[in-house]
Amino acid sequence: MTASGGKVTYGYVAPVLVNAKNSYGGYTGNHQYVFIFSNGMMYETTLNYLYGRVKQVP
Repeated sequence: MTASGGKVTYGYVAPVLVNAKNSYGGYTGNHQYVFIFSNGMMYETTLNYLYGRVKQVP
């Protein structure tokens, strides 16, 4: 929301699952991150996605 000033931004949304290793060598489990690509820029929009602010248009 900060980068767009609260305006609607159109672009490509890419949800990504990350399963990282912790310091003990075990996997932490899948954590979802959401990115939007718009006008040659990439924005991390995970919280906006969780709060329903990122929507898919049919």
